[in-house]
Amino acid sequence: CRWTKPLPSTPLGLVLTASPDGGMATVASIEPGSLASTSSELRPGARLVALAGGGRRLSRPTPQQACDFLCSAKEDVEAVFSPLIDRNGFIVTPEQLATRTPSRSDALRESADVRKWQKRVGSAKAWRAFSQSRPEQYKEKVRRGVPAAVRGRVWMAMAAARAPPGFRVDGLYATLCARRAEEGGR
Repeated sequence: CRWTKPLPSTPLGLVLTASPDGGMATVASIEPGSLASTSSELRPGARLVALAGGGRRLSRPTPQQACDFLCSAKEDVEAVFSPLIDRNGFIVTPEQLATRTPSRSDALRESADVRKWQKRVGSAKAWRAFSQSRPEQYKEKVRRGVPAAVRGRVWMAMAAARAPPGFRVDGLYATLCARRAEEGGR
């Protein structure tokens, strides 16, 4: 986030509190229509990592240090926040994070899913067998979600990142797009 305060007295609309694990400034709330609300990524729960401006830099500030820094700023202030992220990589609020905590049965199901996906991407042969022999099941499983623990390996397999030289065919994408358009875009 980068803010330009028109006047030193201009309120940012940001309420900070101490994080539970060490006093670092954490966003408690954001006033609608304020300067802070202009950042779509900034949500309650985000941690203030650093502030910079006027030749000064402050790392891991407490709420009081952050307030003092922001109130005394007479020019642009750069604020670096670390958003609160759930296990799927989405920016969330503390309330959303609390409601997304998986139950024991969810954790067991995800563990089983991870093992299945690991088998599917364990080798090029296993991936081909899964993706080509049952394309409808493949599409359905990918759309349902790939566990974070194996997502990178699945993306590499889907993109044929480990394919031998000459595997990719020039113009194939354009050909497939044209074929799909002829079929009516299904």
